Amino acid sequence: MMGAASAQERPAADPGDIVVTAVTKPYQIDVHALIVARNAFEQGRPSFAPAATLFFEVREQGHAAARSDLRLTLVDGQRAVPVLLDQGRFTLPALPEGKWRLTANRARRAITVQALVMTPGTTEGDRRLGDLRLQCRALIAMAKTEASIALLPVIGLFEAMGPCTSRRIGIYYSTSSPIAGAELREGGRTEPVSVGPNGRGYRAPIQDRSFTNEARLTLTPKPI
Repeated sequence: MMGAASAQERPAADPGDIVVTAVTKPYQIDVHALIVARNAFEQGRPSFAPAATLFFEVREQGHAAARSDLRLTLVDGQRAVPVLLDQGRFTLPALPEGKWRLTANRARRAITVQALVMTPGTTEGDRRLGDLRLQCRALIAMAKTEASIALLPVIGLFEAMGPCTSRRIGIYYSTSSPIAGAELREGGRTEPVSVGPNGRGYRAPIQDRSFTNEARLTLTPKPI
């Protein structure tokens, strides 16, 4: 949010508007969290997804796609850089040194921003396993940076267990709309993939080394 909502009177909102009152804190995140995710992406990119791009995807109200009136801005004191959104995604631009924050014209808990790794020729419904493996590393790095001091020991223990490599930990990837099923394919081999509650995501077998980075995970949309 580019500033707290004004306490002055305003015209009645349309039913589809999201109204942020003066007492509601606007969304913001320290850009350092995005930079840490980018560093993890760059470190793992040669091994997992050489042709991929790191996006940051914005979700509203849980898993819903970001609305067209969403506005993001990078701010640092008096400096402000608008963020270009494309289908709810953006890449982090080069910024001069400073204490940059990403803000939005939404309430703090109305949206989430998460790392998304995509190779050209893939879609949300057809992912490379290598992209998902690298995305896990970017997500974990970002989560560790954003965690409160009280949660750091838990995050540290989780990280020590190897969440992106250990079969003891399930990593679920959210989807923008419900799915009916998912499967992992490579060559003539096909394996079913566990779908989350209400079809809102899937547990990608990124730790299964019998599949290469080129294996493809495909989703079946849930009938409307």
